Amino acid sequence: MKKSPVALAVATLLSTSALAAEGLYAVADIGQSKVADVCQGTLGAGVSCTETGTGFRFGLGYQVNPNFAIEGGYLNVSEATKITDSASVPGYTISAKAKGTALQVSGIGIYPVNDTFSVFAKAGLANVKVDVSGGVTPPIPGASLSDSGTNNNLAWGLGVQFDFSQKLALRAQYEDFGKIGTASSTDKNKFTLLSSGFVVKF
Repeated sequence: MKKSPVALAVATLLSTSALAAEGLYAVADIGQSKVADVCQGTLGAGVSCTETGTGFRFGLGYQVNPNFAIEGGYLNVSEATKITDSASVPGYTISAKAKGTALQVSGIGIYPVNDTFSVFAKAGLANVKVDVSGGVTPPIPGASLSDSGTNNNLAWGLGVQFDFSQKLALRAQYEDFGKIGTASSTDKNKFTLLSSGFVVKF
């Protein structure tokens, strides 16, 4: 029995949609970010400084074939760095912290070692926004800090993935987002993320 052109078109669209759905996946990662050398030159009596923070990422991807995928994601690091100084001005505590968010798009090359384990490398673009705020405790009128900056960088990473089933996988990865800073920064610092998370395949 011959099918009409409309029926053939519908069948083609349904087939294409099914194939597209098979390649789609969602990811959720948590990890430790680092802004390198932020604490350099700040340490001393009464001064504490951290270069690391906790980052959460959510994203969607499409696996084109067993060896290549395209992925986009949103990363939030609520407190990437923090510096507190309670010695420079007796009776007051001076503090500043930075938080960051990033949007990234990456191409991922995948090498399946066996049916359940694979290694991958990724490269792409990242738009990283940094917001810095600070103040004095007890408050002093006018003694506050607010600064921000947007950084568009090349980003790359390396990772491994273990597939529990056809629908669920665990992955771990290291990523370099390039150097970041605010609008008034005289120097920029390298921003990296070491993370692990789950991949849910549709």
